[in-house]
Amino acid sequence: MLNEYLNIVFFSTKSLRKIKAAEKYFKSKSLNDQDEKAINKFLFKEYKLYPDKVEPLLCLRCKVSFYIRRHCKGIYSKFKNNPNIELDQINSICLNDNGSSRFKPYNNSKTITLNYYNLKKNYAYLPCGIETIISFNEKKQSDLSSWANIKTKSYKLLKSYFNENNVQFESIWSFLNNQSTNILKKAWKRIKGEELSQTNLELYQKYLENYSSYKNNFTGFRWEPIKDQKFLDKLKIKNDSQLRDFSKVIKSWKKIDKNAVSFDDNEKPDELEDGIDFKFDEIINLLEYEIKLVAVEFLKRKFKSEEKIFTKFPDKKLAWEYYSQGYSTRKVSSMCGRGIKWGSTLIQEKSLSKIISREVIRHFELNLIKIIKNTKNKNQKNFLTLFKDYLLESKKDLRRLALEEHFQMILLEKKKRKSSDKTFYIKDISLLQILVSNSLK
Repeated sequence: MLNEYLNIVFFSTKSLRKIKAAEKYFKSKSLNDQDEKAINKFLFKEYKLYPDKVEPLLCLRCKVSFYIRRHCKGIYSKFKNNPNIELDQINSICLNDNGSSRFKPYNNSKTITLNYYNLKKNYAYLPCGIETIISFNEKKQSDLSSWANIKTKSYKLLKSYFNENNVQFESIWSFLNNQSTNILKKAWKRIKGEELSQTNLELYQKYLENYSSYKNNFTGFRWEPIKDQKFLDKLKIKNDSQLRDFSKVIKSWKKIDKNAVSFDDNEKPDELEDGIDFKFDEIINLLEYEIKLVAVEFLKRKFKSEEKIFTKFPDKKLAWEYYSQGYSTRKVSSMCGRGIKWGSTLIQEKSLSKIISREVIRHFELNLIKIIKNTKNKNQKNFLTLFKDYLLESKKDLRRLALEEHFQMILLEKKKRKSSDKTFYIKDISLLQILVSNSLK
């Protein structure tokens, strides 16, 4: 057990990686006679008491990596019958902390020293183990292992992996929170054969408004409405049976309606069009370099995490190379000697373009102020300021989805394009395929 504070489980190494700084620090503290809970408590105290020190955090990172490895196995066991879900891939996503005392956060240009002081700042993504540690609240969560389980399951990169493979990996309550009143109305009418009542509509609206705040403030293990009396009182219900019914109806509708997962069946409400203050194409043209940079960085991380998969299954790497040359996923399947759907299942064009679109938007949310500051042209500066306000105002309404969909369309649209040597590609090719090509180099 004590060795788990001195060695880290990192996906790219077959054996444990010994962290000498952690070993030296741990031995100097005479913790051999302490139990796991007492050691964790001591390390958290030291980690916060000396904000510039890296050693207490290193020991915690080692310990948490063992928790995460165990939870990855548990997650895989639930989906092992799905041929697209692989334990190596789950490990490569979640066991992504190599034990270094320095780290370059995604969407951040500077390398930081990993200590309490620097981790108080917000970063788009951090390794799963570090996210687990910095989000752990000793007053609310008494068990670090259980918290590691929760954080592993909710890790953004892991969720993206499951979404890419069309696997639902979320609780009933998270699923319900990610829907909309419009979706519930349509599902209710289709499944129940009647209009959604005003009472049920108002109940669901209250759920959407209060879910995040009550879940985040919950002090018990694994939040559910039935465990949170304050939440039930807020919604003025005695149990969660009606909420469960909402979820059941939406899931039933989505099973029988293949278009249910699209943007409200491609309907664009009036308020959506009225809320657009400028043309999205102007944003694309003005920020083209930033968009490509973010996309390529994301794709490089993705392919790096899949290196072991490519070694084990070379045809998967070959498929991406064919795809990057402009071939359709159907043609890729044929060129690799696979079934007709193999290429589309592997590449997941639409899902990938959606994830990249969100990465791009998130990048602008974090960096647009800096971009504006460095822009010299006054008209461009004013335009980017409008875009910054647009991003802020549209964060929780349908305009954000319209922007996201437009980015997706730009990524997937096939047309004649110039290559790096200024000649045209032989065949029509999408921007996503070109970005994949740049990322594989």
